[in-house]
Amino acid sequence: MKLSSRARYGLRLMLDIVRHGGEATPVPLAAVAQRTDLSHGYLEQLSTGLRQARLLRGVAGRNGGYMLERAPSAIRVGDVVQAAIGEVCLVECVREPSICARASRCETRVLYCLLNQKIEDVLNSLTLADLMDTERLARHGGIDPQVLESGPDGPDPCTAGHGPRRGRLRIRKRALAAS
Repeated sequence: MKLSSRARYGLRLMLDIVRHGGEATPVPLAAVAQRTDLSHGYLEQLSTGLRQARLLRGVAGRNGGYMLERAPSAIRVGDVVQAAIGEVCLVECVREPSICARASRCETRVLYCLLNQKIEDVLNSLTLADLMDTERLARHGGIDPQVLESGPDGPDPCTAGHGPRRGRLRIRKRALAAS
């Protein structure tokens, strides 16, 4: 399973805005692009969904850019992920059992539902403020802090490679108007 780059980059965009302006100062996307190594065009696409979800607001003008709609402690990671990619759904039958003829007798569907719920629970239990203190968050979650350090033995396994798409986290787009 892999969380899509769109979700990861949406979080990267939001955290950069938290660090460099938050609710107080507009942050230009050009500056975000330079700091995050993401293209300006892609950041514009991401910011559209984040604005529609009322997580960001745009400020026009010479000193314009993007600001958070509310405090980092009030923006859940799950909200950012959903604004970027839609609803998290490991297997389509989790949300729409009617699409699978085996759903009512599937031995593994309960596992998929459980995994999906746990992922949603974790994403919705954390805020952008929580992500700003990764060491505390790692300790609280029981994660070895060395996992957070990039090693000298090659690329980061979380972002490296574009192997087969098999096993990727499947995401269904959900209309933001329905939110």
